[in-house]
Amino acid sequence: MADDRDSHRPHPPAEAGFLRTALASIRDAVILADADGAITFMNPVAAQLTGRSEADALGAPVPDLFRVVYETTREAVEDLVGQAMLARRPVALQRSAMLVTPDGRETLIDADAVPLLNDQGAPAGAVLVFRDVAEKRRAEESTERLAAIIESSDDIIVSNDLHGIITGWNKGAEMVLGYRADDVLGKHVSMLMPEDHLEDTHKILSRISQGERVDHYETKRRRKDGQVIDVSLTVSPIRNSYGEIIGASKVGRDITERRRIEELRERLAAIVESSDDMIVSKNLDGVITSWNRGAEKLLGYSADEMIGKHVSSIMPPERAEDYEKILSKIRRGESVDHYETRRLRKDGSIVDVSLTISPIRNAEGQIIGASKIGRDVTQQKALEEQRREADRRKDEFLAMLAHELRNPLASINNAVQLFSRQASDDDLKQAREIVQRQVKHLARLIDDLLDVSRITRGKIVLRKELVDISPIVANAVESVRPFMEQRRHELVVSLCAGTLRVEADPLRVEQMIVNLLTNAAKYTDAGGTIRLAVTREGDMASISVKDNGIGLPAELLPRVFDLFVQGDRSLARTEGGLGIGLTLVKKLAEMHDGSVEAASAGPGAGSEFTIRLPACAATPPPRPAPARPAPRTNRRAARVLVVDDNVDTAEGLGKLLRLLGHEVRTAYDGRAAIAVAQELDPEIILLDLGLPNIDGYEVARTLRKDLCRRDALLVAVSGYGQDSDVQRSIESGFDHRLVKPIDFDALMTVLAEAR
Repeated sequence: MADDRDSHRPHPPAEAGFLRTALASIRDAVILADADGAITFMNPVAAQLTGRSEADALGAPVPDLFRVVYETTREAVEDLVGQAMLARRPVALQRSAMLVTPDGRETLIDADAVPLLNDQGAPAGAVLVFRDVAEKRRAEESTERLAAIIESSDDIIVSNDLHGIITGWNKGAEMVLGYRADDVLGKHVSMLMPEDHLEDTHKILSRISQGERVDHYETKRRRKDGQVIDVSLTVSPIRNSYGEIIGASKVGRDITERRRIEELRERLAAIVESSDDMIVSKNLDGVITSWNRGAEKLLGYSADEMIGKHVSSIMPPERAEDYEKILSKIRRGESVDHYETRRLRKDGSIVDVSLTISPIRNAEGQIIGASKIGRDVTQQKALEEQRREADRRKDEFLAMLAHELRNPLASINNAVQLFSRQASDDDLKQAREIVQRQVKHLARLIDDLLDVSRITRGKIVLRKELVDISPIVANAVESVRPFMEQRRHELVVSLCAGTLRVEADPLRVEQMIVNLLTNAAKYTDAGGTIRLAVTREGDMASISVKDNGIGLPAELLPRVFDLFVQGDRSLARTEGGLGIGLTLVKKLAEMHDGSVEAASAGPGAGSEFTIRLPACAATPPPRPAPARPAPRTNRRAARVLVVDDNVDTAEGLGKLLRLLGHEVRTAYDGRAAIAVAQELDPEIILLDLGLPNIDGYEVARTLRKDLCRRDALLVAVSGYGQDSDVQRSIESGFDHRLVKPIDFDALMTVLAEAR
């Protein structure tokens, strides 16, 4: 085997010619120098690098053509030819260096020096090989920069070959997907895909292999912890130095949060768009920027008509100040809650709205506009107005109730004063009549109130039967005749020929007629004329009451049957009433499948009220209207126990019963009632229900358990008149029930039953 040093010795001329040709064709700069450092050969690349031709350079010392300095320190590099001959082996630069020509041109190089040895093995010169590495340096630096960018990016940056094997994996991929590079390099990319997205690999790689780029492909990837996330991928072909596609680079971004925000925005947009409320936005100049379907529904304008328009276009002129007032608050970052105002609809009508207005801020927190949520409160305001009207009418009713209670109480008080003085028999008789009349008036007021309550709650049950109207009318006329005579009215009654029958509750029909007659008498000046007419109108029975009284204004007619509504409330109208009589008439008529209407030509022209009830055929013969039972009296003295927690009531009723010849004891609470009953062994017990310590129901049950008092006549006495109270009285063992104030005739009838 030849000595290695043979490669550094001069070659025969034929070989030398071959070597010159070979050295001239390589890409590196090659310079040959003899032992003295004189140039003996220089290839074209060296000539270009040094700026000297070979002919010009031959024989010249190497330092005349260039010098070599270290890049960073600028120190001169020791004679390379000398270093190689001295070392008798190839010498390479250990640091980057610059080749500097006499004209100051510098080139970044790598350099090697190889000694040339003669036949005796002595140094005969050296071969200098220089490589321009500026482009390589730039490529390396570019690669390093790209690598640093890739490694520091928060995005997924991954590469794989055309078989889907992962070949590159950055820190961003590790951070997003949880796998380290060691976990995935060399493995198939499908390991990152959920099962329902496995087709991604084939789909994308087939496009990449055709040289296509895939931009912003949204898909899903599975993290190391099993969580599936949304990603957006941009995939590009990777080519080798020959332009051949050898793989794919993927830049991916986790868009899970973005998708969540987008979905939230979509849901919010859907909510906004589907809301019945008006939801609108505007900029700080008052120009409308969004308009939902609720706004279109409420105000009549479409989004195309309003976006870009100024918000003042939907404001009535009297609300023009709203614009600046609200925007000044929005600019300060304040919200406006439940601001009630008015807006102009497309059809020109005005709508009441309640607005909640909030600032809109951009990503930097700057206020850029305002959002408005508006609700139509027209109905709400109408209901509020109705509530206020109801409160006003309630207050008026309470005032009228006080008036109505004070009037009879004043009359009773005056009559009582006569009893305490030496009055004539006529005066005392008149005083008694006053008391009786006013007590009945008070009882009627209470009954009317209770009837309204029962009807409103659906507690009244009609006891219908086939009846002739004529006897009912006669009873009603008889009931109001004293009042008519007191007012000196002329009452004209006109009945239709023949029999007119209705399927009705006779007592309630009589109540309706009495209320209309009483109402006419109240609102007709003394000496007026009131006409009551009963006719048949087709299949309806018509009962009308017409007067020549004060009449009704047109605005009152639609409300005249409402609860607590009255006509003229002037102080001269002393017969006022509570404003519930007509309400009762309307409710009772409707319960009979009938109606009632009011008519008047205006103030001073009188009024006419007409009840219409379904009429019945002429057969079969009707049952007569119930006649009022004549009061019965009990001539036999009985032992009577009167129980009431109101001492005056108990003592007053006791005295009355003693005057009738009865033996009477009184008690004022439940326990005392039981004790007195055991002593007296009463035949009749008038028992108040609302007693202290033990109520009347419990007292009744206790007495019914006592054999000695089981047969006593138990009479409940109460100010309560509801149907539920009546039923409870029966269940507790009461035989009868009387409502305060006790009607004397009813009391006599009950007492007559005592054995």
